[in-house]
Amino acid sequence: MLTKDVRQKIQTLRLAGNTYTEIQQTLGFRIPKPTLSYWCKDIKMKESYNRRVRKANINHLKKIRKMAIVTLREKQEKRRSDLVEKNVPLLGCINEQTKKIMLCILYLAEGGKYESSRMLSLGSSDPKIIRFYLTLLKSCYNIQSSKFRVRIQCRFDQ
Repeated sequence: MLTKDVRQKIQTLRLAGNTYTEIQQTLGFRIPKPTLSYWCKDIKMKESYNRRVRKANINHLKKIRKMAIVTLREKQEKRRSDLVEKNVPLLGCINEQTKKIMLCILYLAEGGKYESSRMLSLGSSDPKIIRFYLTLLKSCYNIQSSKFRVRIQCRFDQ
């Protein structure tokens, strides 16, 4: 059990504006923060202390956010590469009918549906979707690349 001298020293350090972590470092041993908080509950901290802690928290959050972005990107990339690695062998197993169904679903989602037109159109800004659509078209139907026409439309609000 801690002596009253230690408790008094903790209260003095807290009154001087030290954080609980700084108090633990000064003492050289760890006391749980809830215990420190209970012992120092009647001590009112100065506004300068609050500003210092707030500034330290903001700086810490900036540093941690940068680290979190890097970590999340790495996790995302690993997840993507794992999915690709697991699913690439399945591409050879897809039969002609399944490819046509995939092409149909893609066209329903991204294709242009104009009754008066005799052409197929695709409205997507994602290069992977466009590449996949063209690959499926070539795979399912005997279409030469020279028959494709491309029109790029740009909107000012996108």
